[in-house]
Amino acid sequence: MTTIARLLEIQFQGYFMCRIATDPDPTNEQRGVSGYTMALVGEDPLDQVIRTQIDDPEFLKRNLRPPAQEMGIRVGVDVNDVLFDGKPYFGPARDALVGARLYLEGTNPPFPGPTYDSRNNIVGSDDNMAFVVNPFQLALRKGTVGNESLLITAEDYLNPAKPDQKIWEIEDPETYARRLPAAFSPSSTPAQAAIRAFDGAVYFQDRVKYLRKRIAGLEAERSAATDPAVIADLDTRIQELRTRIWQIDFWASRIETKLAFQLTYSFNINGPQRVLDPAGTLHGEIDRGQPWPINFWFGSWDGDLLIGWMSGSLSVPFRPAE
Repeated sequence: MTTIARLLEIQFQGYFMCRIATDPDPTNEQRGVSGYTMALVGEDPLDQVIRTQIDDPEFLKRNLRPPAQEMGIRVGVDVNDVLFDGKPYFGPARDALVGARLYLEGTNPPFPGPTYDSRNNIVGSDDNMAFVVNPFQLALRKGTVGNESLLITAEDYLNPAKPDQKIWEIEDPETYARRLPAAFSPSSTPAQAAIRAFDGAVYFQDRVKYLRKRIAGLEAERSAATDPAVIADLDTRIQELRTRIWQIDFWASRIETKLAFQLTYSFNINGPQRVLDPAGTLHGEIDRGQPWPINFWFGSWDGDLLIGWMSGSLSVPFRPAE
């Protein structure tokens, strides 16, 4: 007797980083000139990449600004729960999947990873909040890259008839309309609740207070310093903090309101799928013969730290072992 495949709903959530240029800067701006985001001295250039994991500790050290660590923020979107047939599930597949890390992979040249693709509204939609996540190559990993105990991957094509076609080569946007956001909310309670920030003005007022206190501490160090190299380093760090305060004060509501933004996507992943489970930790079989539904949102955007929250679920047809 063959077991009927029912949906295994793999839920995930966590902080992502996107060091993105913002209007009116062009999409490929690397430092930030006229938008509300910028790359500070000592940080990597803005590269637009959506990072759901950061495995390079040096990159993290350069680019995750304080007070992220003091706030308990860790960049990483991970599997946090599993449902089966719409109900709580406590079978072996749950143990195998919870804690798996979600990666968005691939590149979108000239950018070195997946991006919110709009190219200043040249592609996507006239709605300036309607971005295509491009490319969409999803990976769920347990273990390190290349040494996984469990790996599930799936890729979605913008144009299944021409899988290699670039978005800017597609003349009719209806071809990839399914990949545009299904909904956008500028005042989402779930987005605010995810990071426990319900008042954007107060949130960033507290940020400015923190930055001013940090400046005072660095200025005290500078007054006591005698080494020119140390003084120069302290001067740079102080100026970085002053720049962040200026950005927050100047852009004000444009930054504050984005803490409540929620951009929701929902589509069936139409491309190749792969399941690597060498030890049989799932104790069952994932059906790779049909598209996998995915629903997720990006939001809770902190335009100073350049991070936000991602939450969603990937549903796969699953047959538990008998």
